Amino acid sequence: MPAAPTTNQFSTIVRNTSGSTMTFSFLPPHGRTLTAGQEYSFAGDIQTRLGTGGRINKRKFDAFKAAILAGNITVRQGSVTGEVALCEVLNTTVIAAGDLVFIDNGSGGTDVKSAAVYTWTTNILTTQTNFKAQFLGVALAAHANGGGHIYTFPVDVSPDLIWQFPCTSETHNISDTLGLAKAAGNALLPQSLVKATAAASIARCTSIDSSVAVIVNVRLESEFRGFDVGAAGSTGATGPQGFQGASG
Repeated sequence: MPAAPTTNQFSTIVRNTSGSTMTFSFLPPHGRTLTAGQEYSFAGDIQTRLGTGGRINKRKFDAFKAAILAGNITVRQGSVTGEVALCEVLNTTVIAAGDLVFIDNGSGGTDVKSAAVYTWTTNILTTQTNFKAQFLGVALAAHANGGGHIYTFPVDVSPDLIWQFPCTSETHNISDTLGLAKAAGNALLPQSLVKATAAASIARCTSIDSSVAVIVNVRLESEFRGFDVGAAGSTGATGPQGFQGASG
């Protein structure tokens, strides 16, 4: 693996969230095999690196898009150093790497859960709005049922990284606001976005898609970013542990 770019250098970080070792043929320069949870970083924007001479390689781009839509990778761009909150997760909680997660503090709790299990209220707008008030960030690891009651589960809460997420097929403009998309039945999709009102949104678009797109570039807006709300076991702890810089 090449040396990580410096903190101030724009870079792309790809994480294997498939749960198994996979080879991603589109990763520059000549493909890369990543174990479950492994990250690979390289200088520059991924879509620029998916081609030569200013032209996108369609085969590589299609493979890249399919990997995101299948939930096999997460992609974030910006400084290599992000902000990571170390959080509490209960023994029976199920979270997939790459899930958008919330702090389940409705009854005074402090643990983190996937958006997939967020309580549905009335309709999608109301549920999105409620979720926004508890939105923390992106899970950087997976947690299985029976995986233990832990207090160091990593969640990226950085406002400066650009993430690429699956989305409802639609056009986008700079600063469009997006919330979580609706799953079949009354539930939220934990890794998919859709344009929404600002009051119901957790992300803001950072690029223009004049034609309909199924992947969107966004900056996330954590409701808890920047607050050191107490480590596990401390007096009056009401949320995740203090934030820390994390490379990759």
